[in-house]
Amino acid sequence: MPPPSSEGARAVEVAAGLLLDGELVLVCQRSAAGSHPLRWEFPGGKLESGESAEACLERELREELGIVAQIGEHLASVEHRYDDGPHVRVHFYAIASHAGTIENRVFERIVWHPRARLDELDFLDADRPLIVLLRRRAQLDLAAARSILER
Repeated sequence: MPPPSSEGARAVEVAAGLLLDGELVLVCQRSAAGSHPLRWEFPGGKLESGESAEACLERELREELGIVAQIGEHLASVEHRYDDGPHVRVHFYAIASHAGTIENRVFERIVWHPRARLDELDFLDADRPLIVLLRRRAQLDLAAARSILER
């Protein structure tokens, strides 16, 4: 049970992006010195006061990865309360395209990881539901392809 002082606390709003290159997904490992050290996440960050999730994600991708991103489809929003930290609401978006070369400006590591093997990485708990969603979409895509081939 959370302490009484945190029960009415508002969620920290976060935006995160899904950058794909075929079946590879760009994932970022948090710094060893910060909160949730060396855990993996999708790139993004906290919304500033009055900022939309899309504007936040554009800003964060520019700051963290040095790219100018075209924000695409809203994929999901997830709420999670960390035992040792805040209640967060993460808004996940597809990145339709981007300009510039991706560079690591703040993370321990960034890698292109196979979408089908994302569960191998130690992701932040709030990011895990997106991995489940991606797996389900891949299964639906496979089922649709089989259906078309059977016609």
